[in-house]
Amino acid sequence: MADFASRLRELRRRRGLRQKDVAAALGLAQTTVANYEQNLRFPDEPTLVKIADFFSVSLDHLLGRENDGSVSSRPLGGATPMMVAPLPQRAREYLDALRRGDTEAARRALKAARDAGSSIQDLYIGVIAPALEEVGRLWEIGELLVSEEHAISQATLQLMATLLPARQPHPPPAGRTRCVVVTAGAESHVIGARMVADLLFLAGFTVEFLGGNLSIGNVLDSLRRQPYALVAVSVTLREHLGAAEDMIRAIRADPSLACVKVIAGGQAFFGAGPGPAHIGADAQVTDAEEAVQAALALAKELHPEA
Repeated sequence: MADFASRLRELRRRRGLRQKDVAAALGLAQTTVANYEQNLRFPDEPTLVKIADFFSVSLDHLLGRENDGSVSSRPLGGATPMMVAPLPQRAREYLDALRRGDTEAARRALKAARDAGSSIQDLYIGVIAPALEEVGRLWEIGELLVSEEHAISQATLQLMATLLPARQPHPPPAGRTRCVVVTAGAESHVIGARMVADLLFLAGFTVEFLGGNLSIGNVLDSLRRQPYALVAVSVTLREHLGAAEDMIRAIRADPSLACVKVIAGGQAFFGAGPGPAHIGADAQVTDAEEAVQAALALAKELHPEA
C-alpha cells in the first residue's frame, strides 16, 4: 500500500503538476511540498484536508488506506475526524531513544540521517520537529510526564548544539543582516526559536539568540545596542500571542527601531482552535524553514542594492 509521500507524488504527477504548482495552490513553500514527497515531513490536519480537497480524493486515499480515487468522504458541515499523523521513521527512532533516556542512541539516529544525506535543516524539520510535536501530543493526553517532556527537550537542545559547524557554510545575505531571535513574554519553549537561530546562522546571518522569559524592555535594549535589522519572535503557546503582539507594538513605537523588520511564528499560529492570529509582524511563518525564507526576502528589501 502506498504511503502518504508516494501517494502525493503520484497524484501530482498524474495531473502533470510541478511541486511549485501544488505549493502555490495550497499556499505552501515549494520546499515544504518537496519534504512531504520525500517523507521528511508530514502535514498538520488542516493542510492534509486542503491537499485532499485540491486533488478531489478522500483522506483515506491520500493516506494510502484505500486504493480508489473517490472524492473526500469527510462528514458534512466541515467536521473532520481526528487523525494522528504517523511519525517519519527517523523521528520515531529519535523519540523512542529519548523516551528510553538513551541520548547516545538518539545521537546515532541523527547521525544515520546525516550520513544518508540529510542537511541540518532536514534534521530539524524532518526529524526533531515532528518528534517534539509528538511529545506535546503525548503530554496533552496524559501519556508523558512533565519531567519526561523536560528531559527530552534538554537532551534535544544538547544534541542540536553538536550539529552546528564552527563556521558558517554560506556567505552572508544582503547587507550582512543582523538578527535577534527571542520568545515572547513568559514563553519557556525555546527549541523552535533555537532552530530558527541556527538555520539563520547557517544561511549567513549574524544572530543573537536571546532565549525566553525576557521583558519587552530587555528586548528593546538589545535591539538598540547594535544595529539589528530583523527580529524573529517565536510563540509556542497561544496564551503568549498577546505578549508577542505587545513586543511588536513596542518595537514599532520606537523611532530608533523604525527600520527593524519582524518575523513571527511558532505552533501558536497554527495549532488547534481559530485560524492564525495576525499580530503586526512583517512576515508570519509556520516553521523554521519558512522563517529563513522570510528573513532572506526581508534582507533583500532592506538592502535592494546588494
